Amino acid sequence: MGVVIYAYNAPKQKPEQTTTLTPKEYIELVEVKKKERLKKSAEEAAKTQTQEKTR
Repeated sequence: MGVVIYAYNAPKQKPEQTTTLTPKEYIELVEVKKKERLKKSAEEAAKTQTQEKTR
């Protein structure tokens, strides 16, 4: 019963399957995610700086 409830409520977007990637593809995936994470943190830092300057 719990499995049915979980499957029904599970997120629609499936996690990326890293087991089917070649080592090169996995490294590229990691690099893309790293760039996205760094970009997001830089945007948040810039936003914080802007808010501090307006005070």
